[in-house]
Amino acid sequence: MNIETLLADAPIMVAVVAGPNHILKVANDSYLSALGASKNVIGQPIKEAFADLYMQHSDHLFDKVRASGKPYVDYERHLRLHRDGKLVDVYFNFAFQPLQGAGGAVEQVCLYGMEVTSQVQVRRKYRQDKQRQLDAQTAQLRQQNDELIELNTSKDEFIALASHQLRTPATGVKQYLGMVLEGYAGEIPQAQEEFLRQAYASNERQLNIINDLLQVAQIDAGKVTVSPEECDANALIAAVAAEQKGNITRRGQAIVMTAPDRPAVVWADPLRLRMVFDNLIDNASKYSPE
Repeated sequence: MNIETLLADAPIMVAVVAGPNHILKVANDSYLSALGASKNVIGQPIKEAFADLYMQHSDHLFDKVRASGKPYVDYERHLRLHRDGKLVDVYFNFAFQPLQGAGGAVEQVCLYGMEVTSQVQVRRKYRQDKQRQLDAQTAQLRQQNDELIELNTSKDEFIALASHQLRTPATGVKQYLGMVLEGYAGEIPQAQEEFLRQAYASNERQLNIINDLLQVAQIDAGKVTVSPEECDANALIAAVAAEQKGNITRRGQAIVMTAPDRPAVVWADPLRLRMVFDNLIDNASKYSPE
């Protein structure tokens, strides 16, 4: 079997193009069949043999390989071909191999090709399917996120409303208990006074919880405002310690504050800073043995 027979029967596309005019010197059956041509095109310039494919057929690459003398590979070259009466998209992998003449100059270019349309279509379908899945998951996550935002907003609104509704009667109870303890309703027996003070302390804790809920709602809603100014950290700590002294004493604990005689001036929001000190001291007491 000679070389011509091997090329003619090869399962891959094989063609030889010569000279600057791109004369098709050799084309096997696989090449001609893939491009929908007959053997009559052999000996013609490519732009005449494949007029409708000339601008698609990487013809400039023949010149590039001839000029450089280096092989070149063109992956997934897209061509539009007529097959079964329809114009369809097909894809090829082409390899351009320079062929030197007797004088060492590149006179011809051998082209090897293989159609990879099915591989490209499978890969593209896979990518499209994955993209559709990703889009569906993204849409689902976006919907869930919107629902969570809506639920969170409803939660914040409920907490804010409930906290306001709870704080009003709790504040009234605190005021009346304070008036009774201060003797506005007459002298109080010692046994009753102890019960009233416990009720007053419990009411104070309830107000603190309500205020904490309001703070959480404000933070989540992004409505927390900070008004910094010069304030004395020592004075704030002393005030918080004095306020919590009753609860600390009832737990069998003691709080001792050691501070310099001069003020510890800081630039902060006194209300927010006092809340920090209040939580620190309260937590220290709660989680310390009685």
